[in-house]
Amino acid sequence: LTLEFFTCALWLLAAAAFNYFWFKVLPGLPDCPEWYEDLGSLAFSSHPATRAIRDGESAQPAGPKEVPVASSAEARTLHWCERVSFFVADLVQRHGRWLRGLWNGVLMRSVVTLCSWRRVRVFGAEHIRHIGSHDSVLLVSNHRSYFDFFVITVMGLWPHSGASFVSMYPVRSGYFYTALCGFSINLFGSMLAMFPNVVNTASMKEKGQGRPDGKRWNEYAMRRTVAELQIPGTVVGIHPEGTRNKDADVFSMLPTKPGAGRVALECEEAHVIPVFIRGLDGGAVEQLTHNWRAAPWDHPIDLVFGPHVDLTDLRKELAGADSEEKREQLKVAAGERLTEKIKALAEEHRERVGAEGKAKAEREAAYQQTDLEEGQKQR
Repeated sequence: LTLEFFTCALWLLAAAAFNYFWFKVLPGLPDCPEWYEDLGSLAFSSHPATRAIRDGESAQPAGPKEVPVASSAEARTLHWCERVSFFVADLVQRHGRWLRGLWNGVLMRSVVTLCSWRRVRVFGAEHIRHIGSHDSVLLVSNHRSYFDFFVITVMGLWPHSGASFVSMYPVRSGYFYTALCGFSINLFGSMLAMFPNVVNTASMKEKGQGRPDGKRWNEYAMRRTVAELQIPGTVVGIHPEGTRNKDADVFSMLPTKPGAGRVALECEEAHVIPVFIRGLDGGAVEQLTHNWRAAPWDHPIDLVFGPHVDLTDLRKELAGADSEEKREQLKVAAGERLTEKIKALAEEHRERVGAEGKAKAEREAAYQQTDLEEGQKQR
């Protein structure tokens, strides 16, 4: 025990000394060694289109010093419980990014892994391997459950890339910002990663939750999401559908909302990665049960990643747009393009699943035929 303690203490001292030497001593030398300049900051990023690896701190543009603050008029749009919940979440987002990264990288990662690791299959991992710790990543996915992006990031993005653990997922206010149970799940499950909250507008009549002035708050939520994504080392997940798709056809998608397209257009340096997820329907208890059954592959969770979505042409049109109507049309077009990429992944995976099912049926038929022949020989 004494030897193990001494070894651990020695290792920690060596790590601390190396960090001090690397980040404090070397940069202050009048003639910085060439090998230090080559290695740079020990953090890397990559170009979204070319995937060229580059030094994270020098190549990635610095994010805004201050993210936008909600005005009193915007805040009055929220109910009192939403304002309290947002205040706490905003406090963590502004001053506790390191805490969220640590919390999600350890606790949330452990819980999600425990609940799903035996069932997850990842396809298209080659499209995300170049993503680094200082890259901004926008994940756009179909929406089947409240926890799609938790599984996508924990079981797909993080194991197959160098992406940051600092993540956020805009969410409807209806449960996670108004109910104590929902806020507790958001707080203890992800350190308030489901942020910022979006409210139902007057056009959203379901459950009587439409608000005439809801667009005012949602405009702030979009500006806040864009500003956060422009900070290097941030992962944001958005569903272009805007709400959960409860259709029995898991390969279908609902009509596109413009929010995801706007965020993708305004964050030029972000990696825009489409994702199709299948198999996460049902409650948390059901998912946990499936994971620890004797045959977890009977209920697989499939994550299909696609290549970066290039929106250069739409950004050029947006820069030259001379009317608000034209700008809105371009945002909708960007959202439609994202949805089409997800649909393409869904169709590709539908064919893959069909081929797997056919091969499985053929194997079972062959096994049955073999058993039948052996039984006839024994007779």
